[in-house]
Amino acid sequence: MRVSKWGNSLAIRLPLAVVKELALKEGDQVDVRVSGERVFVVAREPRPTEQKTPARFQIPSRWGK
Repeated sequence: MRVSKWGNSLAIRLPLAVVKELALKEGDQVDVRVSGERVFVVAREPRPTEQKTPARFQIPSRWGK
């Protein structure tokens, strides 16, 4: 994934595999946490109509130290 400029912010595009695994839709809220050096976890927050725990997807970095 590549970091891009979006207005005054930085953004990444999520690969389709992540979108499908998390069942993401436009407008969904996600939680992004750093889980180690160059590794982060993306979790979809539950929609108001859902009662279960959100799916989690860990994305390892392609780059070493």
